[in-house]
Amino acid sequence: REVAPFRLRLGQMLVRDGDTRILLDGEISAGQAGWDYALNGRANGMSAARLKEVWPAAAPPKPREWVRENLLAGYARDVNFAMRGSGTAKPFVYLDLAFEDAAVKFQKSLPPLREAAGQFSLYGNRLVVMATKGWVTADQGGRVDAAGTSFIIPDTSVKDGAPGIARIEASGPVTAALSLLNRPPLSVMDKAGLPVDLASGQVALSGTLSLPLRKGVTPEEITYHYRGRIRDAASDVLVPGESLSAEVLGLSGDQGHVQIEGDGALSGVPGSLVWRQAVGPAVERASAAAGQAPPVRVKGTIELSQDTVDRFDIGLPAGSVFGRGVGRYEVVIDKGVAPKLTLESDLAGLGLRIPALSWRLSEATTGQLRMRATLGETPRVEALSLEGAGLQASGNVT
Repeated sequence: REVAPFRLRLGQMLVRDGDTRILLDGEISAGQAGWDYALNGRANGMSAARLKEVWPAAAPPKPREWVRENLLAGYARDVNFAMRGSGTAKPFVYLDLAFEDAAVKFQKSLPPLREAAGQFSLYGNRLVVMATKGWVTADQGGRVDAAGTSFIIPDTSVKDGAPGIARIEASGPVTAALSLLNRPPLSVMDKAGLPVDLASGQVALSGTLSLPLRKGVTPEEITYHYRGRIRDAASDVLVPGESLSAEVLGLSGDQGHVQIEGDGALSGVPGSLVWRQAVGPAVERASAAAGQAPPVRVKGTIELSQDTVDRFDIGLPAGSVFGRGVGRYEVVIDKGVAPKLTLESDLAGLGLRIPALSWRLSEATTGQLRMRATLGETPRVEALSLEGAGLQASGNVT
């Protein structure tokens, strides 16, 4: 108050730092609660290393710490800075810049984004980093394009574990994408008991990962979900002993499950599947109590025809099946034992004949078929029941 009224106006200041030109302007005045100030700065560009050096020491510490730890290399251009404050109150800081040829670490558990370009912004307590270009190299499977990935700290003022949100966009080989999901602390594939190379093909997925930004984060504190599409998919792992192929499969999951679904062919036979496995801390605790992991369940539909009988070596006499129908199946895959198959069909479109009984079911007639089998090296049909066209029969196939 003793110096009021007082005002210092900085019309423009030019600072040269090598090839960098920094323009400053602002105003400082005596206010009711102390000094009021409004400072602005612009720079044409500077290296990431130099940006860390000139970052104001008086600025909020968490954004400065994030930049120091996670902007590993690169070049910043079109830098804009503003700081507003009054008295002893915490200043409001705004900063935005574009970065290029950068190495950025979006999340501690993921490899850094290389050859990255994008935008960094700090608006008060909200920090956002968006990559419009860049890739990461997975532990297995090669590179993943991560253009469109962003990282957000909604409130940098939160103490003891501010929330951090990574919004991930990724495309590349399936193995590489699953390898990234398998890095600690998520370890999605290890927890599911599956290899990261469970399928070939190209995947494009989107996901969100949220966790507190502090050391010692437990799996229970991490939430995430993802969804994507696998093109030209092929796998000999999802259904043991059988090959799966599809033009497009859907991939999704969160901290509680992994799921793959779509239309394709199982060992060359057309059909559909929904493959789902539970994961996460609750499953791990239940598995430890039971002494084994819960089984994987695969559900879907499959074409029923003579070709199906031949490809799966079911063992029915030649000519027993004609036409084409659809069956609903479930395969239960338990560790250490052969998969168990159950199948049901209303026989619509499928024809059956048993010459020894002079019995025939035409494609235009419906009925009921139920089968229970074990899918080992030599499949075993343990139970078979058939109803239709006046016939009721049950038994097994040897």
